[in-house]
Amino acid sequence: MPRMKKIFLDVAAGVRANPASLHAAGVKAGRELEAARQLVAETLGAHPDEIIFTSGGTESNNLAILGLPEGEVIVSSIEHASVLAPAAARGRGVIILPVDSAGKVKIEKLAELITPQTVLVSIILANNEIGTIQSMAEIAKVVRQARRRLGTVTPYLHTDACQAARFIPLDVNKLGVDLLTLNGSKLIGPGTGVLYRRRGIPLKPLLYGGGQEGSLRPGTENVAGISAFARALAQAQKSCLKESKRLIKLRDYFIKAVKKNIPEAELNGHLSERLPNNINFSFPGVLGEQVVLELDAKGIAVSTGSACAIPKHDDSYVIMALGKDKNHAISALRFTLSQNTTAADLNYVLKILISIITKLKKTNHDYSSQFTL
Repeated sequence: MPRMKKIFLDVAAGVRANPASLHAAGVKAGRELEAARQLVAETLGAHPDEIIFTSGGTESNNLAILGLPEGEVIVSSIEHASVLAPAAARGRGVIILPVDSAGKVKIEKLAELITPQTVLVSIILANNEIGTIQSMAEIAKVVRQARRRLGTVTPYLHTDACQAARFIPLDVNKLGVDLLTLNGSKLIGPGTGVLYRRRGIPLKPLLYGGGQEGSLRPGTENVAGISAFARALAQAQKSCLKESKRLIKLRDYFIKAVKKNIPEAELNGHLSERLPNNINFSFPGVLGEQVVLELDAKGIAVSTGSACAIPKHDDSYVIMALGKDKNHAISALRFTLSQNTTAADLNYVLKILISIITKLKKTNHDYSSQFTL
């Protein structure tokens, strides 16, 4: 029997088949979308109807925070800007939970801050700048105790887990969270994100005009990106402990080497409870952006902090939240390792870094007079 010729005349619905379309191509896309939703749910220990696909971590954080009913929000002082900004935009009190000098939230203080008006606690699982990992299960316990004490269903607990997917098991039940944000750009590339929302958590959409994603996120889904993200997340979670073990050795090796060869360097974040691939140092006496440019000229890419904040060129509020001064904030550098990073790479970086820091310290001998602090 001759193969049936297929002609696609539904590009108005999307150049790729729209998963909401009734024809065979649309049905196939719809099945692919739901298979991805199932895979993400299984990976997180969730139900498929608790998975909302978005455009990325920023949208997921905004939906989690702005989509909730009125009430106070508690956030840590080292949250990503995509948590701090929507929390402030709610127009109702935003309460800042301080961290200690290693970037760990003060859990005992959290218990004091929760009131009957608190609708949400949002604590980043692993900080994007300094890599500090929070004790989320302990935080969840404090939140549950507060609910029992107050006789309320709130506050809900949200965590931005964008940086954690490759390194930390993300079982939402073990973490004890009600809302969890993930970002595809940390796994496969931009254009995909997920918000896990536990059943029963009331959310209203930020956008209107379609019934997709349980009417919480209108717009044609990026099926190809979502499918790739689901597979990447599952693989990352499967291999996270093995990969973390390898990276921790490299991370700790580089930290010790930097401290030995550049004595004035100060590590930012927790020494051990940090992301396996994250190294953040302040080099007092030099400007971090200068070092970034000097390293880039040698083919080495690092950053001064969150790439999302680069256009502002501000000193890091995360470093300042640790109790450090502006000299430390504007001299901070973040090195993040990948699956391709080797010890030889780090040795080369160390050699170049030492020469750059030495040179800049000599030229910036009167540092305080060159920069307004």
